[in-house]
Amino acid sequence: MKFDGVLFFPVTPFTAEGAVDVDLLKEHIGSRLPFGPGGVFPACGTGEFHALSIDEVRTVVAAAVEVVAGQVPVAAGAGGPLGHALAAARAAEEAGADALLVLPPYLVTGPTDGLVAYIEAVANASSLPVIVYHRGNAKFTAASMVKLAANPKVIGFKDGLGDVGLAQEIVSAVNASGREDFAFFNGLLTAELTQGAYRGLGIPLYSSAAFAMAPEIATAYYDAYAAGDEDRRNALLEGFYAPLVRLRDQTPGFGVSLIKAGLRLAELPVGSVRPPLVDPTEEQLVELKAILARGHEPGRPLMSAAAAETLRTIPRITGVTTRLLTVPLRRSWGAEAPENHVIATELSTDDGGTGFGFSWTPTIGPQAVKALLDYDIAPFVTGLPAAPEAVWDVVWKRLHEAGGGGLTTIAMAGVDLALWDLQARCAGTSVTGLLGQRQDSAEVYGSGVNLHYTLDEPGGPGGALG
Repeated sequence: MKFDGVLFFPVTPFTAEGAVDVDLLKEHIGSRLPFGPGGVFPACGTGEFHALSIDEVRTVVAAAVEVVAGQVPVAAGAGGPLGHALAAARAAEEAGADALLVLPPYLVTGPTDGLVAYIEAVANASSLPVIVYHRGNAKFTAASMVKLAANPKVIGFKDGLGDVGLAQEIVSAVNASGREDFAFFNGLLTAELTQGAYRGLGIPLYSSAAFAMAPEIATAYYDAYAAGDEDRRNALLEGFYAPLVRLRDQTPGFGVSLIKAGLRLAELPVGSVRPPLVDPTEEQLVELKAILARGHEPGRPLMSAAAAETLRTIPRITGVTTRLLTVPLRRSWGAEAPENHVIATELSTDDGGTGFGFSWTPTIGPQAVKALLDYDIAPFVTGLPAAPEAVWDVVWKRLHEAGGGGLTTIAMAGVDLALWDLQARCAGTSVTGLLGQRQDSAEVYGSGVNLHYTLDEPGGPGGALG
């Protein structure tokens, strides 16, 4: 069995009721196959094997096998309590998997002879070949791996421990035993960050949870890695993977939680993680969105080291204040709208920066807009990074049950404009200078406003467009 390319570890989507969402799982896997993964590993760590029943393992693996349809190997997870591990192995075989990734046993730590027996028991539970996962309480020695490698059903070793000296001993010992078909994998969290070193140990393959979330970026990294393009590979590490790892390390279990969150940000509703894992906070979602946005930036898929440092140290919002101003209109919009109400916003950041914005409404709800800003939006955005695109999305999500338009978005506009003004001031320009004064095209819609003006009048539809 040959693995060649990025190793894809899909998430397991759950419905709102907590069941495995099979259709969404198939969509998730199918959407990544065009990027050329070297293998698909369903119901493993990223797929929350720890939280799946045997029936769910069978369902997840069967869905993966159906979608992959023999294009690349499918290796399913099996591990935990011995009885569960044996049942998972049988279920994976029934579902059509090509191999097993044997995860560590549950809770207890045994001697290496016991670990060898555990792997052999799982290997004997089905006809499938197995890959040994060296992680946590499943810590193997060079001698124990040589013993396992004598069994032709044991086809690989995945290091999730990070002891490079021990990993080197194991690689050297297994190679010296005469196994030429044995595969070695780097299985550390966000393995791209350490793969340069692992290649030097003789471990050329690695798992990529990031591939599930951002296949374009993960594939760009693999292409640079395979081509020996160290400048590009290091730029990806500095610009995307290192910020992602810093965010991941804030909370235990985020190696999985962030991947699911990233998929949800991309509008694939894969659901939350199951306990004991937790989802990111709104503030962490803002950071994740910013990392992904910079990584996918058109024309510049890599961030420079300077840009990555900017992202890491982006100022935080410290407060938002508002003022309600009522301004008579020189020309009334009608008997019901002789004046315009402007809610001026002032946003401050922890580096002393200030941005100014405004919202407006000619008739209905200026006090409501101000109250929404003062009592809901301002407390929520305080502490978030001052990144306008990311803040808009999380605030909209926060306020959506109050409505997806109208007063909600009128109020949000005051903070959004203040954030863009802040960025423009930092750049020494205006908002139009920052975003561009002219566009080749723009989407428009008929608002129904000012239709009592003629087309030629300044306030009318024609004048507004002209």
